[in-house]
Amino acid sequence: MPSQSFDPRIDQVRSARHFAEAVARRLGCATEEVALVVSELAANACQHAQTPFEVSIERHDSALLVELLDHGPNAVFEMEPPLTAERGRGVRIVATVARSWGVRPHSPEGKLVWAELDCRPLHASTQCQGFPQ
Repeated sequence: MPSQSFDPRIDQVRSARHFAEAVARRLGCATEEVALVVSELAANACQHAQTPFEVSIERHDSALLVELLDHGPNAVFEMEPPLTAERGRGVRIVATVARSWGVRPHSPEGKLVWAELDCRPLHASTQCQGFPQ
């Protein structure tokens, strides 16, 4: 399973997203959803866990499995922030985009957040619907 570690700095969110997009492309999958999910999970790891984190991506038939491991003890849960809130929607975005998602404890402390995404064929994301090619 391709994986890469990142430091708990906000500039590493972009690096994690680029890593995820490159892996998804190599696996023949469109990159939009994986980029969004990894961005949200990496931003949460930087903000809440404040520990180094590792992103792993693997293809299983028509699905991409995205995993993010951090060493922070904070729980991960879906919130419903007030409409005026500027933050707090990351896990809700992941839950909306993913087929399924969850969290597993990782010993001695920390957690593994995972999301299963549809692997849409890479070429499908670059074509405009209804327009001749």
